[in-house]
Amino acid sequence: NAALNNYYESSVEPGFPTGVVLINEVMYNTETGKPEWVEFVNVSDDSLNIQNWSISDVLTTPTKSFITNIDVYLQPNEYVVITKDTSFNSAYPEVTAKIFYSNFGSLGNTEDGVVIYDFRNGIIDSLFYDSDWGGGRGVSLERISFDDSTNVSSNWTTSLDPSGSTPGEPNSILNVPDYSRNDLVINEIMYDPGSDNSEFVEFLNLTDDSINVGGWELDDENGNNFK
Repeated sequence: NAALNNYYESSVEPGFPTGVVLINEVMYNTETGKPEWVEFVNVSDDSLNIQNWSISDVLTTPTKSFITNIDVYLQPNEYVVITKDTSFNSAYPEVTAKIFYSNFGSLGNTEDGVVIYDFRNGIIDSLFYDSDWGGGRGVSLERISFDDSTNVSSNWTTSLDPSGSTPGEPNSILNVPDYSRNDLVINEIMYDPGSDNSEFVEFLNLTDDSINVGGWELDDENGNNFK
């Protein structure tokens, strides 16, 4: 063959970097008649095509399923909800975000995980949670910060929304203001109770406004903490 007639062409499509999309909220312990769901958000500065992306649970045997097999572009800061079936629509009729139906297995009520894959099966984000991190029956587990690691328990909390979750919307924890030291003070302690009584701690709000103590913890000298 003549060298001038030799020709080869190949197309290479790179995958996405880890962390361009983050798992942001998980409803793993549902009320009767309501489906499990996972919310993620595009934290990059670019529009992302999630065609042929997948999602799976972790325990005990991962069940992996496509999120969508068509072109779907997520804009920066856009939220997406992946749920098991269309019962989500009647359970959460107010949600206006993109919703996808995918059989990602069954999330455990006490511990499990969620993994998001791009079209080449590269892991974009993964979460391995425990019920001690937050959430509960009909109440979601919410991410606190996009900047901190997904798999750090201190970056997750129980939803503070009155409805118990915020699918397709910014997390309720983001609407809680930062308080200053001594806005709430310890005012009384019962450390040696009488018979048929119990220890207690009383707090006093010294500000001129309400204080949302949802997600706060009380620590003792032995390192025990209580929500």
